[in-house]
Amino acid sequence: MFSLMLMAVSIHAAGAAPKDTASYELRKNAIYYEIFGNGLGSGSLNYDRIIPFNPRTGLVLRAGISWFENFFPLGEVNILSGNQRHNFEGGVGYTAFPEGSGVFLRTGYRFHGKRGMLIRAAPMYLINRKFFWYGLSLGYSF
Repeated sequence: MFSLMLMAVSIHAAGAAPKDTASYELRKNAIYYEIFGNGLGSGSLNYDRIIPFNPRTGLVLRAGISWFENFFPLGEVNILSGNQRHNFEGGVGYTAFPEGSGVFLRTGYRFHGKRGMLIRAAPMYLINRKFFWYGLSLGYSF
């Protein structure tokens, strides 16, 4: 139910017309900490880059590192749709856990503040281990 409500809000936000586009441009780089998410219980530190297709959509490439007794890498590719502040984000991610890999499907909300604040919230599904999960991110976009 939460996922459906989150998707409805994201789709509505994606359809809203951007305000004051002349004075505000989407920041294409971000660094953030994600609790849970692709790093599971230990969380992860991440960098991502938005490659715009047009003013309302783009490709997000993410790389990060998580830790739990050892460090392990993660990556993700998402499609971003919305305006400068409110976006729908959906895609697929991979994490190389020490005991085996994880492949995630993600769909969620991404907020970009005018001063660089980044907030992400997403329900996720870990395909090869067959369970639902979520991730919450807080960081800075530049």
